[in-house]
Parts: sequence; structure tokens; C-alpha cells
Amino acid sequence: IAADGTLILDREGNIVQANGGAAKLFGYEAGDLAGRFFGSLFAPESERVATARLERLVQGGETAAGDESREIIGRKRQGNLASLHLILGRLDESDEK
Repeated sequence: IAADGTLILDREGNIVQANGGAAKLFGYEAGDLAGRFFGSLFAPESERVATARLERLVQGGETAAGDESREIIGRKRQGNLASLHLILGRLDESDEK
């Protein structure tokens, strides 16, 4: 079963918005993910990978070849772990108000 979760983050890695799929995937109610740190959704070893990739995007760096999608370990609200594919991309900031 695949559940697509989408998060919108600020430059510091805090969740600004999450879709229902992300909330369900991590065991939260809709709206409960906003304000949480992105890295808190992953097991410690995966948190380092995810936050490093986010930092590269924030700094304007490119992802390494084959690094567009990476399997990592997510940590659900209840504490159990789940295998996930992480895909990060940057939104066009020219539309910000």
C-alpha cells in the first residue's frame, strides 16, 4: 500500500503545511504536523540524511546523481518505524509574498 505524503517546509526545516497523506502516514491528525521539525519524522540515522539533503537544497546545491529519491526510515507518532522514499524539491520562491 502506497501513501503519498507531501510536506511544505520553511528554510529552517519546520513543517509549514502537510497533506492528509502525510498526516496519516506518520500517525497524526490533519494539521498536527504544522510547526514540527522535519527531522523529527525520521529515525536518527535517517534524520541526518534527510536534514543534510534539505540543507543542500536550501543552500542552492544540487542533489547528487541518483539521490533524487532515497529510501529512509520514518518514525511514526506511536514510535514504530516505516520504510519510506524521500524526494525533496524546491518550490519557486519568486511567488512568495
